[in-house]
Amino acid sequence: MHVTEALEERLHGSCRCRVRDVACTCGCVVGYHVILPCRSKPQGTAVRREKEASLAICRFCCPGVVHPPDASSEVLSRLVSCRQHLLIGARLTSRNLQSNSLAQALFTSYALNLLGGAAWTASGVYVHLFEPLPQEPTIAWQIFLNMGATTPFLFPLVVRDAFYRDSMSSSAARLQDVSAAICALLYALLVWGSFDLAAGRKLPPIAVSPWHTIDGRSYAGAAFGVKFDLLSSMPSARSDSEFVLSGLFMASNALSAMLLLNVCYNRVKARVL
Repeated sequence: MHVTEALEERLHGSCRCRVRDVACTCGCVVGYHVILPCRSKPQGTAVRREKEASLAICRFCCPGVVHPPDASSEVLSRLVSCRQHLLIGARLTSRNLQSNSLAQALFTSYALNLLGGAAWTASGVYVHLFEPLPQEPTIAWQIFLNMGATTPFLFPLVVRDAFYRDSMSSSAARLQDVSAAICALLYALLVWGSFDLAAGRKLPPIAVSPWHTIDGRSYAGAAFGVKFDLLSSMPSARSDSEFVLSGLFMASNALSAMLLLNVCYNRVKARVL
């Protein structure tokens, strides 16, 4: 890009930031790269803007590069080329920073999703080995449910970060993150409270195929005389049952599928038009 960055760092001068000078190949120093933002109070508007955009770490001053009245045509052409390269460099820097930020958001949400899934699997192994048909919630069972709920709450955010994050504001994304966290806390309270969501009423049978319905019995424990358990009794109105967690998965899958279908529709529409 015909722009080079100095190897030596220096103090900014107006604050304690450490910067590296950026120069055009013609030799003009036309900006700087903030290596380490300081924590001191900014002095003046320019430095304050620099603090607020410390992640947009390249500051260019090419509009202030002027030529002397008696400059030769060679010098003028150098300055024009310098300005053009710097403007291109500034745009590319902004795009790269935005791309890195979006990639980091996607990596974070997907990594949390995978971590929660791994914890759910590990806790599920323990439950199936040592508490196979829990009829009352234990600590291991509550951990199993809460770890299992990470995917229903996080996967729509993964889809958002992968396909929608570049077209939405940071405040809107933050609001969605907070909403997902609040829903996760509410579910954790439901698991902890073991509430009867049907208020004592028996849920009607649910047809899962033309040949079979689930009627609330303990499908895994019926052969052993168990009438109800939190794992295999379906449908179940207990807030700490596997059936309620399965409902969360279905709702999350439906939301994620709608988001993905909307992406596909918009891309096909853009190609057709």
